Amino acid sequence: MEELSKIKIYEKYTMREILNRFLELDENLCKLKLADFDNIAAFPATFVLGMYREMEKIIGKAAKGLVIRSARLSAKKYAEKLKGLGGDPMFTVINYLTLWSALGWGWAKLEREEKRIRLILDYTFEGKNYKELFGKSDEPMCWIAFGFVWGLLESALDKEIRGEEKECFAKGDNRCVFEFEWD
Repeated sequence: MEELSKIKIYEKYTMREILNRFLELDENLCKLKLADFDNIAAFPATFVLGMYREMEKIIGKAAKGLVIRSARLSAKKYAEKLKGLGGDPMFTVINYLTLWSALGWGWAKLEREEKRIRLILDYTFEGKNYKELFGKSDEPMCWIAFGFVWGLLESALDKEIRGEEKECFAKGDNRCVFEFEWD
């Protein structure tokens, strides 16, 4: 795997190229690395979604906002590091979403208009597993996915944007849809 500073992550790659270039298994340390970020962690769905349910019991609806905000801020920090490499930051977002799809977060399709972006996922890790583990939800459950994409897009566009999860697999919809707008 190449060092991140030598990778042109802002160019468009296929899923296979992304996996080959940006994902590495360090067998000595027994961990996955994404580019030069040591941030790949695998948790069972029951851990993440169980945490959401317990947080809601303790702090109520604020749990959703807390997780989304944390994911959003994390993505912005991550994306700023990648932005320093130059090129079109939207390709970085597209490549990241392609990698995400390859890692089991659902196939992603990005639709862009002048002041609006719509991300359509056939499912997300959170939405699909929430429905399977706990049944249908009344609310969207893609908290990490939604927040992280929101932060990536804000960084790529270099502006504050508004976002909403319009459809969610956890609610019984056939897909998860995130919409983002700006002035």
